[in-house]
Amino acid sequence: TFVVFAQLIERLGLVVTAVVCMLFAAWAGQEFRVREQLILALIAAAVAATGFIHFLGLPMRYFPEFLGFGY
Repeated sequence: TFVVFAQLIERLGLVVTAVVCMLFAAWAGQEFRVREQLILALIAAAVAATGFIHFLGLPMRYFPEFLGFGY
């Protein structure tokens, strides 16, 4: 999961990378449910983005550049 995060964070932004990593990690478990994990991943990614980017002011993107969203 760390390697996936390191490879994706610059390209896809914090929100998309966090969701992908959480789904990737949850997929390894025996009780993987896509809908449940996707909801939890979206909530956790929103909290992480708010904390790291908005409150701490870290220079990260929320979303990838190709989606048309900036910082």
